[in-house]
Amino acid sequence: MKLKSILSLLVGAMCGSCAAQSENVAVVTPQEFKALHEKDANALLLDVRRPDEFAAGHLNGARLMNWLDTETFKAEAANLERGKTLYVYCRSGRRSNEAALWLASQGYKVVDMKGGILAWQEAAMETVIYDYDTFTTKRREVRISFIKHGTLMMQVDGKTIHIDPVLMFGTDYSKLPKADLLLVTHEHGDHFDPKAIEQVKKDGTVFLSNGRVAELSNQSEAMQAGDSREAMGIRITAVPAYNITAGHENFHPKGRDVGFLLDIDGLRIYISGDTEDIPELKDLKDVDVAFLSTNQPYTMTAEQCIRAIEMFSPKIVYPYHYGDTDISPIVAHFKGNAETTVKIRPLQ
Repeated sequence: MKLKSILSLLVGAMCGSCAAQSENVAVVTPQEFKALHEKDANALLLDVRRPDEFAAGHLNGARLMNWLDTETFKAEAANLERGKTLYVYCRSGRRSNEAALWLASQGYKVVDMKGGILAWQEAAMETVIYDYDTFTTKRREVRISFIKHGTLMMQVDGKTIHIDPVLMFGTDYSKLPKADLLLVTHEHGDHFDPKAIEQVKKDGTVFLSNGRVAELSNQSEAMQAGDSREAMGIRITAVPAYNITAGHENFHPKGRDVGFLLDIDGLRIYISGDTEDIPELKDLKDVDVAFLSTNQPYTMTAEQCIRAIEMFSPKIVYPYHYGDTDISPIVAHFKGNAETTVKIRPLQ
């Protein structure tokens, strides 16, 4: 059923609080907003508040477009996909209503959430500081949260895995659960931060790292490429990570650093650490989810990332650690690819 028909049914048949204010805008309750958004394959979720409000907590997967920064908002709106339905919200509903009406005047179909995020929270629905995606196996659910840069958090069966936790990007670990499993790929400051490690560790934390971090921290169990270990019912295998571009080899010399391959009840997740498109990637098999570092001179260019993906054909790829690197060529190259889907998350 087309969105216009769905909206007409909502407006005409649901709670009476839903009222279209333009031919292309429907104003719906948070519950209706959530139901519509989850069923809409062409949805684009927009948070039109200020950046500080967004950082304090937002709906999972929302894109920040500050309505109060009018010039930037309108410039960004011009680049939105025309085939998408825009789901917009703000703090209490005023700004999103203004934004929705303006977007509708530009030809977009818009769903506006009545009462904003305050009404959403009053309805006891989840907001997040860090976006996440969820994957399921036959017996387990795996939530992967995208913290920043090379830092990730995973939650499996109520237990938490922290990967390369650092403080330098403003992460507040007091708001995050402690680590049952802690993985550190190498000793550079944007991956190994002793103060962050002290904040996430607890009694019983299993801490695995490359050899140099084990020496520096005197806390972790050292792993070399090829080593495997089991923790939390997860098979953790260390894999090679190094530079091969001439003149860059000293950034991450061969044999020192590692990436990690996690096997969680058959769900295989590869975290590259800082590496390039090294020949060992051909040895990776049946990878479901891959995080590939993409920012030369320290890791890969977009072109190298494309070659890396083609070496082992993971089902889902998240470029990460990408800084100011233009990663759009990766998305474009794999658009419509039946084997691999590239997803972009806030991992600059």
